[in-house]
This record gives sequence, C-alpha cells and structure tokens, in this order.
Amino acid sequence: METFTTLLVLLMKVLVCATSPTGIPSKSQDLVVATNEMARANYFSFVMLINMSPLDQRLQENVTFLMPKDRMLSKIRMHQNAVSGFLLRHSIPSPLLFDRSPSTYSTGIADSQF
Repeated sequence: METFTTLLVLLMKVLVCATSPTGIPSKSQDLVVATNEMARANYFSFVMLINMSPLDQRLQENVTFLMPKDRMLSKIRMHQNAVSGFLLRHSIPSPLLFDRSPSTYSTGIADSQF
C-alpha cells in the first residue's frame, strides 16, 4: 500500500509540473526573438522593460521599437505601472520596411513629385 501511495504522489507531482497554467498567456515567439536580438545589440535595459511589462496585445503584434540607449534609460525614473505606456510611446505599430535595392532608399512611403 505504501508503494501505491508513493507512486500516486509521484504521478500527481509529474502531472502538476507538466501542465502549464491556462490563464497566463505567453509572449509571442516574435517578441521573444526580438528581445534576444536586442540583448545581443546591448539594449539590456529595454529588454528588461519588455520582460517587466504586462502582456499588451499591441506589443505582441508587428511593431517597431524605438529603443533609447541604456545610459539614457538609467537616468529615467519610472513607476512599475508606467512600463507598458513607456513601451507604447517608444514603438510604432507597424514594421519598419526598407527598400533593399542599393540605388534607392524607401521607407514604404510613396515618393511625391516636387
């Protein structure tokens, strides 16, 4: 009987560890990749702010972040509840597109005739 109880407790521990909470959404894979790239480029403070912020759907979508340098971020005093707002103010809600041809430079905005 003791072996059965031990086996049952062990099985319950495995099941509890194997299941992930369904109420907590995970960060999108794109955001994880982006934060890894930011960390490789020495934007550690900005990555820390992204990791601190509550999940916001607007940050999960395709955005372009305008990242201040770590030296500038170290001088900012920010309340924990203001992190999401700060990130939204330092982002553009669309990808930043560049024309890759060597002779022209384009940001995706149509050129006008002057």
